[in-house]
Amino acid sequence: MAGGFIQRAKLAFLVCFGFCCSSFIAASSEIKCGLRNIELIKKQSKSYALSIEASPSDFGEYPWTIDISKNDQSYCVGSLIHPKVVLTSRSCAISLNSNDFMVSAGVWDREGDNWHFLAQSRGIDKIIADPFLIPGGQEVSLLFLKEPFVLAAHINTVCLPPADYVIGESRFCYGSGWGGYKVYSSGNRIMKRILMVTVDSETCKNQMFRNIKNSIFCAAGLSGNDTTCLRDLGGPLVSRISLQPQTPDQYHQIGIMLFGKDLCFSETPGAYIDVAKSRVWIDMQMKENGLDSTTYTA
Repeated sequence: MAGGFIQRAKLAFLVCFGFCCSSFIAASSEIKCGLRNIELIKKQSKSYALSIEASPSDFGEYPWTIDISKNDQSYCVGSLIHPKVVLTSRSCAISLNSNDFMVSAGVWDREGDNWHFLAQSRGIDKIIADPFLIPGGQEVSLLFLKEPFVLAAHINTVCLPPADYVIGESRFCYGSGWGGYKVYSSGNRIMKRILMVTVDSETCKNQMFRNIKNSIFCAAGLSGNDTTCLRDLGGPLVSRISLQPQTPDQYHQIGIMLFGKDLCFSETPGAYIDVAKSRVWIDMQMKENGLDSTTYTA
């Protein structure tokens, strides 16, 4: 079961933290965020296919994807924006005040021993939610960790778009997480990648049968369906920063998974928080907590 990965993560932290973490934090301004590891490890689960859009990811492909779990069971997802800070939705963070919750980076296979590089787990020190973005309690949240992660090839931060970034429609993007392919399932063992495309606001409102605020946008799989799941809540939706073919695969997080009409392969798009609209607030919280914003600035 998944219980082993947290123990291995703790061991890796004890061995590595004193030696390499302090030197890494001192050089945090040199981090290049948002690098998608397409060929980090040539290891991929081929045992099942979720759908046309959803498939198992490669090991370390999305090194910013964070597993938030309780008692070794995946609860929701976040993204790493600083070695000591995880970005997620308030809907995910609202129940994370228990010491039973763990935040883990570098997780790929939640149940196996496929550890070319060890995962790391941390406890949550405090949670700060944006009280202004979306009335009704669906804001972004920042999880400040008790100890920073030690960054590596399979653990890295994601870039965030500037405050004036406009997403637009028909933009290809990827989601990642462990949410199950059936509603209320126990989740996927292997981190999945989900190919999606942004949907115009009018189509979003019509298909979701609800009023969508301007701080929320929609995205769907290529078939027009929502392919994110219940336990993908709070997870990142990323797109390439530049569409030029000669540009390296550097990504920024344009959205945070918020809700779908049914969740998991429903016939409607899914709803995502527009991260750019929280960029000023995120920068302010980082500064007030004495942390550097360059770790998520492209």
